[in-house]
Amino acid sequence: MDCPQCGYVMGPFETKCPRCVRLGEKAAQAPSEPEEPKEALATRVKTAAQDTASQFQAVPLIKLPKVQVEEPELGWTLTVALWIVIGLDGLLTAGLFIAGLITSGGSIFIALFSALGPGVCLVGAIGILRSQRWGFWLFSIFAVVPVILQLLFNGVGWLISSVTGLLVLFLVVLPSLIIFFLCLGKWDELE
Repeated sequence: MDCPQCGYVMGPFETKCPRCVRLGEKAAQAPSEPEEPKEALATRVKTAAQDTASQFQAVPLIKLPKVQVEEPELGWTLTVALWIVIGLDGLLTAGLFIAGLITSGGSIFIALFSALGPGVCLVGAIGILRSQRWGFWLFSIFAVVPVILQLLFNGVGWLISSVTGLLVLFLVVLPSLIIFFLCLGKWDELE
């Protein structure tokens, strides 16, 4: 049988709940405190629950590191333009080297000579990316000077008249001139 007051499971021959008897003896020994009103008790319970909840914080399952991207020393525009030119010159160098090997019958000297211009431009762009003035001079001599000479002697008409001219305009002429003028603006950052 269960005690109707506390729910204690009593033995089959017990008439009084041992727990209630023991608690009754302790209550008689302890001084009685005035009973707290229900609103005050509810407020105290709510405050205790808020204090307990504020001790715990939500923790994400995966903690990703915070990445702060700093602006490159030469600026985003010049850095992106240099990486584009590096990629294009790298592809052009590899393509010309392979084409030189195929057309010359395996002569490495001719293959290297055919890929010299874009390869030097590639090295110059990497030098500029590392804030080196020698990279600027190398890039200017092998990328900008030939473009200016072509524009002086042949005019702009050859760039607009064909698909090949448009490719040269957008892949060689414009990136070279953009990088040249951006480097002139960042001359103090170049060592």
